[in-house]
Amino acid sequence: MNTEDSRIISRADEPSPIAKALREMAFIAWSAAQEPGQPQDEATFDQAYLGQYSCFDAYTDLLVDAHDLDARLDEAIADPFRAHVDIDIPSLSQALVSSGAYYAMSAYPVGVWVFRALPTFLQETAAVPVA
Repeated sequence: MNTEDSRIISRADEPSPIAKALREMAFIAWSAAQEPGQPQDEATFDQAYLGQYSCFDAYTDLLVDAHDLDARLDEAIADPFRAHVDIDIPSLSQALVSSGAYYAMSAYPVGVWVFRALPTFLQETAAVPVA
């Protein structure tokens, strides 16, 4: 691969200026929302931050696709029953948030920032400075 090709590839891997700005805004909002004693460092943010989406349902839809859930239903449920079985994305979204596994923060006017809720022990570990 010549150097021109490698420069094109490395530029393609870099986030756009808009994506960088959204991530920075997400970090600021996330840090401000942390309670006293919770870590507010970028490493913890990177563990929790899952991205910016138009709404939480859009993230849930991505999860369903990433886990091939529709294909699994196709394999597990025979016709004509499969035509009557579908994943209720809004209800699944509500269940994910209600379980405490995920949460979203408003990213008005561009949607929401989605975060993975980190277990307390990870938050405590992240708050301990490394010597």
